[in-house]
Amino acid sequence: MLSWKIAWRNVWRHKGKSLVIGIILFLGAFLMTVGNSVINGAKQGMEENMIGRFTGHLVIKPGNQKENEVFTGGMTSLKILPDYPGIKKILKQQRIIESIAPMTRGTASVLNPDGNPGQIFVYGVNFSNYQETFLNNIKPSEGRLLDQNARGIIITEKIREKLYDRLDFWVVPQGLTKEETVLYRDATAHREFDVQDPKIVAEARKEADAGKLKTAAELIILGFGSNSFGNDIRVPVRGVFRFQNLNQIWKEAAFMDIESYREAFGHISVANQTVELTDRQKEVLNTKSEDMDDMFGSGSIVKGSSISTETVDLSVLKQKIEKTRTPVDIDQGAYNFVAIKLKHGVDLISAQKELQMVFDKAELPLKVLTWETAIGTISQFMSIGQNALFIFVLFIFFVAIIIIMNTLSMAAMERVTEIGMMRAVGAQKWFISKMFLMETFLLSFAFGGIGIIIGTIVTVILARLNIPVNSSEMLSLMFASDTFNPVITISTLLSGVAQLGIVTILAVLYPLYIARKITPMEAIARD
Repeated sequence: MLSWKIAWRNVWRHKGKSLVIGIILFLGAFLMTVGNSVINGAKQGMEENMIGRFTGHLVIKPGNQKENEVFTGGMTSLKILPDYPGIKKILKQQRIIESIAPMTRGTASVLNPDGNPGQIFVYGVNFSNYQETFLNNIKPSEGRLLDQNARGIIITEKIREKLYDRLDFWVVPQGLTKEETVLYRDATAHREFDVQDPKIVAEARKEADAGKLKTAAELIILGFGSNSFGNDIRVPVRGVFRFQNLNQIWKEAAFMDIESYREAFGHISVANQTVELTDRQKEVLNTKSEDMDDMFGSGSIVKGSSISTETVDLSVLKQKIEKTRTPVDIDQGAYNFVAIKLKHGVDLISAQKELQMVFDKAELPLKVLTWETAIGTISQFMSIGQNALFIFVLFIFFVAIIIIMNTLSMAAMERVTEIGMMRAVGAQKWFISKMFLMETFLLSFAFGGIGIIIGTIVTVILARLNIPVNSSEMLSLMFASDTFNPVITISTLLSGVAQLGIVTILAVLYPLYIARKITPMEAIARD
């Protein structure tokens, strides 16, 4: 009790030094609290946005696919997954998996007879499955999204502007007029729909007003990889879209229905394999071999056949065949990779190893990747941004230690007479140490505690402001979100308290060493 009274008295007696140390402790605690909240928000944003809305936790790719960047990778051609129906069956049996989304991706040319082709980055998906897996992250800005079993493509505003700039036509989704597109919306709507280059929009508007603007409601797509070309197909543009989150990062991604993608990139299309035969075709196919001999013998084919011989319009027959196609199982076609979402609480690395063992045991040539590996460069930029935040907090941590240590050391040197007299009347070194520690912890508790409280309040206010950061790709990657969203949690507060305690202990060690070395003789010599 005596030690606490002496410590409290000394704090008030040396108000100037105490205030300086207290302000430093306050600023350190405040900045560490806010910094930890920003780092925590970035990690949570990564979990909710990048993993939850784009990549999933794990990705399965073909074992003979050298490149790991399956979500990105530019012109790199991806291999086809072997036996996707078998892969899907195995995945559905794993209790650690919440959902899966098979996908394809590649770079395609948009052809224009009057000019050079433009290039777009395309994903081929079962759109309803994709939306369900990734939390309906795609929202329409104009037109509509891809319907179940409907052919088409949806693009972003950025892609539309690039196509206009490159190919000199303005994409208008089917069912709309150019007056209903972003051309005739005000600046507020431009921001809402994330127009990337208002100058391009203004130029297109000028051409539209002059009656010179070319428009297109469908695109001629030619898929290609590093070694081969696919087929050029006409695909209707169903709509223009944006992502709810990280739109700045993925602004150049387009989505096609999986069957159109397969046709454009030269993969086997399931629908082209599944045609329902008419009764007349079945009659021919079911003819017995001996009857076939009679039909193609020396006699007249018409006379020797029991099949009706009225004239057949082949164009009408073709239309009937196309109209009578049965619904197809699109899982039977080609996919490049599978995105996997794990159930809550499942360890990522353990799940990766477990799935790899399952596929190895089944002798399937597949490789299981983490989401960070699958997005490659994007992940690296995210890590750089978040590591920069961590280094900033660490820098504050060490600066606070040095400044407080220096201030306490000067205070100890200025109190040589006081400490020497205490030693002369019988105070032991442990008592001096205890007194110094108590003084420092009183300041740390008072000023550091206030710093943590105010840091928490500021963090809550910043989170509610929803400050946009999507004007910069680097900021979007750093915070893994379109808004600045620091997150304060119990663990964040406990971490701040622990950091404050560590700063206090490390800062007081050297001053404590100086104070313990002071002897009564030094006090007498000073006097």
